[in-house]
Amino acid sequence: MSKSTSSFSLTDGVLKFEEETKSLSTWVPGPVISTFTRQTRSLREWKERVACVVKKERKAKWNSKILYAVTLEFRFDPESRPILPDVDNCIKPVLDGLAAGLFLPEEKAICELSTFATHHGVDDSKFRILLIHRLCDATPPEKEGVRLFVSTNGKVIENEDQY
Repeated sequence: MSKSTSSFSLTDGVLKFEEETKSLSTWVPGPVISTFTRQTRSLREWKERVACVVKKERKAKWNSKILYAVTLEFRFDPESRPILPDVDNCIKPVLDGLAAGLFLPEEKAICELSTFATHHGVDDSKFRILLIHRLCDATPPEKEGVRLFVSTNGKVIENEDQY
């Protein structure tokens, strides 16, 4: 990662571009839903909750054509869950909601999306640098959720092959 467009640092457990031009930090209360749930409605509602929290915090639509560093800090409550979910199965729903919250235009309602797929404007392919924390210390249980940190240097990616 020697290219200036992707130089980043890890500070206090959060990835940040060294020439950061924009950042976002927010908390989304849980419970965190895994992709392996049989309750598709719960999964959809979780993605929408993430998207709505991010959209409220973002101040303005972000550019989906630039590179992003994302840190996800999952907090789980081991007392209220018989089995803690595999954190890898919790990442994609959060990234779907994060992309929708950052990139959808203000006038487009998240609940109007039929899916969170790329062709509906929620492309998460520019989330290239990811750091995941799994914490099992959510006490009391209402503190379960995910903290999101997003950083960008604002540079448009010219050549996809370099990254």
